[in-house]
Amino acid sequence: MPEEFNPDIVTLSDDDGKEYTFEILDAIEDDENRYLALLPVYADPKSLLDDSGELVIVKVEEEDGEEFFC
Repeated sequence: MPEEFNPDIVTLSDDDGKEYTFEILDAIEDDENRYLALLPVYADPKSLLDDSGELVIVKVEEEDGEEFFC
């Protein structure tokens, strides 16, 4: 039986409270840091056509046991 594919989806908010949804494509770790490659996800397929196609790279940081993205 083929293995099911379920993408890792995260929703992030900017400083103004606007929410953005991304699919986590990959994670890279070195001795001190972890980075995620994110691809925007859109509910409306037409919005995907207007997207630049660029990846969003974020650094994962931890504070008081809680992860946040920079």
